Amino acid sequence: MTPTTHNIIPEGEHYCVWMDAGLVNFKLCDRNYECEHCPFDAVIRSQNGGRRSAEDAGCETKKKFTALKAESSENIDTIICRALDDNFQNISSQHLPEKRRYFSNHTWMMPLNEHQCVIGIDHFLANIVSPIRSVATPQPPTYVQHNAPCAWLLRGTETLAVRAPIAGDIVEVNPLLMHNAIRVNDDPYESGWLVKCSPKQPSESLASYEASQFHQVLKQDSEKLRTMFYAEFQRSRPRIGTSMYDGGAIIDNIEQIIGTKKFIEIINRLLLPASGKRR
Repeated sequence: MTPTTHNIIPEGEHYCVWMDAGLVNFKLCDRNYECEHCPFDAVIRSQNGGRRSAEDAGCETKKKFTALKAESSENIDTIICRALDDNFQNISSQHLPEKRRYFSNHTWMMPLNEHQCVIGIDHFLANIVSPIRSVATPQPPTYVQHNAPCAWLLRGTETLAVRAPIAGDIVEVNPLLMHNAIRVNDDPYESGWLVKCSPKQPSESLASYEASQFHQVLKQDSEKLRTMFYAEFQRSRPRIGTSMYDGGAIIDNIEQIIGTKKFIEIINRLLLPASGKRR
C-alpha cells in the first residue's frame, strides 16, 4: 500500500512568526500577520522576557548608541543632548549604497531581475534597534500587501514590524539570519537582507528615493527621533534619580533611560505608514 501524505499546514494558511522563530512548535496565524493586534503575540512576548538577548548568547556586536559618561561638572541635560547629537549625526551621515531604492519606512529594495527584488532595512534603523536577537518572516510563498509586515525584528520582549515597501509574494527568506540575526545590524545592505519578493505592483508607482536623495530623509528622521527621545527623557527624568550620573558613572544608552517599551514605541511611531502617523 502506498503511504498517504498530508500537508500539516492547510492550503491558504500560514505559520505564526513565533513558530518560525522556534519558540512554539505549532501555531497558525489568524490575523494576517498583524502581530501588534494579536493577544497570542502579547502573551509570548511577556513570557519571553527571561530568554537571553543576542549579547548574552555571545553575539559580538559594537554598541550602536555610544555609552554616555557624565562628568561631575556637567548636568544630565547637557550630556543627553550631546550624546543624541553625536549618535544621530554619525548614523545619518553613513554611506548609502547605489542601485537601490530607499523608502521613508527605512526599508530598501534592489531589483534582482525582471521578476524579483530583494528587501532589507537601512543602516539608520539597523543601528537604532541593535542588537536584534532573531528575525521572523512569513513562510514563503506568502502574499504581502504594501505597508503590511514582511518581517519582524525580535529584541528581548519587544517586536518591531518591518513593513513591505511594495506589494508582492515573499518567495525566499534570508537563511543566514536563522542562526545569525545580528547580520541585520552589522551588514544590512548585503548579507543582512530580509526577504526576496516577486512584486505585484509597478515600482514606479511608489514614493521612493535614490541614495543621493535619501540622505535628507535620514537627517529629518534623525531630528525627529532626537526630539522624541529627548521629550521622553524629560518626562522620565523624575524616575531617573541622581545615581545614574553622579560622580562620573556610565549611562549605557538612551534606551535604558526611557525604557525599552517606550523606546520601541517611539521607533514604531516613526515607521508608521504616512496615513497612520500621529500628527
